[in-house]
Amino acid sequence: MSKTYRWGWLLLLALLALAGCGGASGAAAAVENYLNAMVSKDGDRLTALSCADWETQAILDMDSFEAVAPKLEGVSCAESGTDGERTLVTCAGKIITTYDDELTELELSRWTYEVVQQGSDWLVCGYR
Repeated sequence: MSKTYRWGWLLLLALLALAGCGGASGAAAAVENYLNAMVSKDGDRLTALSCADWETQAILDMDSFEAVAPKLEGVSCAESGTDGERTLVTCAGKIITTYDDELTELELSRWTYEVVQQGSDWLVCGYR
């Protein structure tokens, strides 16, 4: 392997590692994935991202979007503290719903999500 070729691979690996550092991590990423599953109306994914005690409520929340076309806009989440074993996550952005050409915006900053780590998985367990 030539020296130039090796340096190219090393540079590519370093750039990929740095790119992986930029997004939401752990609990914040779990909430972003949870919100995406909710607006996509993917119940299986939503329950996989929820702790066992929250699965039923997560599905009920998702079902509230049944008659509308929801989408996320400008979502970014970050850890904002802890409460006992739970990591608290707040988000910026909106869920925009459309029903009969009428738009409704739900500001995500209204809620603080409670997230727990089980093994290597971060799971949403509620919101306040």
